[in-house]
Amino acid sequence: MARGSQTKAQLSSDEITNLLAELVQHRYKKVTLIVDALDECDVTARALLLDILSKLTYNPNSIVKTLVLSRNDPDIANFFSKTPNLSITATDNADDIRKFVSKKINEHLLNGAASDQLKERVKNDLNQKANGVFRWVALQVDALCDSDRVYIPKDVEYLLSRLPKTLEDTYSAIVRDLDGLAPHSCQAIKNTIKLMICAEYPMGIEEVLEALSILSGSEKGDVNEATILKMGRGLIVNESKYYARFVFATSP
Repeated sequence: MARGSQTKAQLSSDEITNLLAELVQHRYKKVTLIVDALDECDVTARALLLDILSKLTYNPNSIVKTLVLSRNDPDIANFFSKTPNLSITATDNADDIRKFVSKKINEHLLNGAASDQLKERVKNDLNQKANGVFRWVALQVDALCDSDRVYIPKDVEYLLSRLPKTLEDTYSAIVRDLDGLAPHSCQAIKNTIKLMICAEYPMGIEEVLEALSILSGSEKGDVNEATILKMGRGLIVNESKYYARFVFATSP
């Protein structure tokens, strides 16, 4: 829609609220609202959004459930403390993280040949530093169990002493490490990232490979899906043959 020939329509907060209220109250008997990264809104916008959620949730005509993914900032915690809610915090997945770490480290650290003492040290460090962030743990496990980079116990100890503190630090380290690849591989993964950033729509992995062969002038088979995903070291995942995407800091 457009107001005038050039300007796109921009609904006001009242218009958005009224439109959603109409849908919630008169079109659907059961509604689930999903709000991701609420804490990333500035304080003013956050207060407005919480007010809208409050108005939408309390109505006599529909059952409205709201799923909010957010850090537990004080104003957000205060808002939801006044409403019936089921809260899942970072520490609630500690057992799942421990099981994941134990299985992966036991099976894959130094191709399964690491000593029990080293395995326990790695598992303890990862579990203590995870802070409930599963993605952080998964990326550290991938790095520590990478058989193309980690060969002996001293390699494991070296990486363990330099674990990135946060998920953001981990992604930064992965991007920096791309420059350590051989020139053609480095160019291939950087071109992949550029293609995915600049694409007008989500690209499938086959489209990415086709475009890479054109950019580099090489045969299409020189780089395959497994190679791209391995070089990306967790930055890129292949959802399906139609859709590849970046893994962001807030991803699971």
